[in-house]
Amino acid sequence: SPAVFFENVEGFDHPVLFNLFGTRERVARAAGAAAGTFAERWLNAEAAPLAPVPVTSGPVQEVVLKGKEADVTRLPILHHFPQDAGRYLCLGMFLCRDPDSGIGNLSYHRMQMKGPDRFGVSLHSRGHPWDFFRRQEERGKPLEVAIVIGAHPALHVAAGAEFGMDVDELAVGGALLGSPVEMVPCKTLDLQVPANAEIVVEGEILPNVREPEGPFNEYTGYTTARSTENVFQVKAVTRRRDAWYLDVIPGYSSEHLMLSRVAKEAR
Repeated sequence: SPAVFFENVEGFDHPVLFNLFGTRERVARAAGAAAGTFAERWLNAEAAPLAPVPVTSGPVQEVVLKGKEADVTRLPILHHFPQDAGRYLCLGMFLCRDPDSGIGNLSYHRMQMKGPDRFGVSLHSRGHPWDFFRRQEERGKPLEVAIVIGAHPALHVAAGAEFGMDVDELAVGGALLGSPVEMVPCKTLDLQVPANAEIVVEGEILPNVREPEGPFNEYTGYTTARSTENVFQVKAVTRRRDAWYLDVIPGYSSEHLMLSRVAKEAR
């Protein structure tokens, strides 16, 4: 199950890496654990999380694109399977926060690219971002979300785990790294993002707006159109000058399942 790196993707400026999380050995290395010790490393990180720390700048904002320049069609977002409704952003970490408590959250949700500044989003897992959005929509407000594409693998592993509302996955990721995650302020949102990430798409999930989204090949091995049909409006794209695009093999692949499986096994 090798990691695969495409250096020259026709029509795009960014190389593409996927299947990084295809084996337990690579997941353990990402968390700084020796072979056979991931569970211990994970449980220690859960028990002693390290809160993120703010910084004023970072590589993820070497290039800042706003307005019409923030065109997500320029990113090598892939059309993975013939049955999929289109090009899907699959491994972008949803970074948002509880609108009442302010506690941060990292998670994954499928995003269908609808145009240069628009995605269809499904929050059908009914996880924390779904609840955050529900409360914001009741107030007639959007939910601010930063989509982090490519960060330290330990953060991606933490984003795939399930925690209570009082736990920020970034703090668990920092514990896995052995040092707090450095965070830089977004350009258009009242959020902070990992300063050393590859690409960030800043935007909002719009209240009282729904559009068809899907179908998509899910982790169950089935193609499904089940969706909350939410809409994400892009406000900015920031990135490294030489950014890599990190993707996941969706559907019933070992990589797709591994991101949520390893934390459950550790417990």
